[in-house]
Amino acid sequence: MKLENIGFSLNKLDDKSYIFMLVAYHTAPTIAKVKPFSLVIFKRDVKRDLCSNWGKYKYEITRSLNIDFYELKRTEKSIRVLFYNHIKLNFETLITSMLNNTQ
Repeated sequence: MKLENIGFSLNKLDDKSYIFMLVAYHTAPTIAKVKPFSLVIFKRDVKRDLCSNWGKYKYEITRSLNIDFYELKRTEKSIRVLFYNHIKLNFETLITSMLNNTQ
């Protein structure tokens, strides 16, 4: 599939599949435990209301992807969500804390 066709193909997905793929794509490094967290901003759009779709499917998506989340800020136009890997985040926090205490 050509790169320019990917966006067109994604736009053909139903709302649930679209937001699932969006979250999976933007949080892939966190899911793979390469990064401790990823920030995603969902906006209300003319084509799709990602805020409403996030509200409907967030628990199903995060359970499926085995990732945790925290909603940092909600406005009428957007939702800022921090996705994190609980184990990696705690481990890195512990290591950082230990290193800081030894200096």
